[in-house]
Amino acid sequence: GRWSNARKRLIYNSRIETTKLLVEALKLIEQNRRPKILINASAIGILGDRGDEILCETSIPGTGFLADVVKDWEAAASRANTLGIRTVLLRTGVVLGRGGGALEKMQPVVLGTGKQWLSWIHLDDLIRFIEFALTKNHVKGPYHLTAPQPEQNKVFTKKLAQAKGIPIVLRVPSV
Repeated sequence: GRWSNARKRLIYNSRIETTKLLVEALKLIEQNRRPKILINASAIGILGDRGDEILCETSIPGTGFLADVVKDWEAAASRANTLGIRTVLLRTGVVLGRGGGALEKMQPVVLGTGKQWLSWIHLDDLIRFIEFALTKNHVKGPYHLTAPQPEQNKVFTKKLAQAKGIPIVLRVPSV
């Protein structure tokens, strides 16, 4: 649905308030029984729309609703560090894989100019990184989990249409 103010509040609270409650619950567990790691899956949306700028984990956060949600979400998760819990912040692109998820819901639609970048990661690669993070104690802080090369919307949409065997049926104009 449309991102009304009420829907934005729902999105915000479902991430930030839930994570705050989780960390508060972790405080109640005896220190020697607490989990050793907290893996928080957020999004590369923390970077905002930066055009053709090349971005990485050390890039400053962007602006806008999604960037603000992720900043606050990661801040809430990072409070687990004060409890001696190693915290890993997974900033994922769109997760793609067979059998559901984003790929099944996506339709071949070109948005605006089609020049905006789409960062993605295959589900198998995401799972491999999570396994890596669970077993390697040096892994902590933010990690951008995306394929090495993002695609512009118009290129990704063309590939999606070909893969689904359907034409690009819609071009949504810029607002």
